[in-house]
Amino acid sequence: MATYTVTFTDTKPWETSVDEMLDEGWVVGKAPGFFDEHAPMTQAEMAVVLVRAKYGLETDLGAGETWWANWVAKAVEDGLMEPIVHPDSPATRAQVVTLMELLLDR
Repeated sequence: MATYTVTFTDTKPWETSVDEMLDEGWVVGKAPGFFDEHAPMTQAEMAVVLVRAKYGLETDLGAGETWWANWVAKAVEDGLMEPIVHPDSPATRAQVVTLMELLLDR
């Protein structure tokens, strides 16, 4: 498992949780040193987190039509989420519950 030495400057009081998710490779920041903790997670970003939570950071899905296309396709193929129409829309409650289920089954 890859370990990152990124330090986010905007993650108080959730710093420990964000650092753990970063160490697991499930999340990365929006820019160097910036996590953007108050931004909603998009459905496309949730697809990346779901696939990384299931398979780990080393998952390489290659380049797709968009930055998120292959991640969404893999999440849909594995039954982790329904096909999405609006990748920039906020993640759904069902997607969050799926992520929680993956994490609790670890």
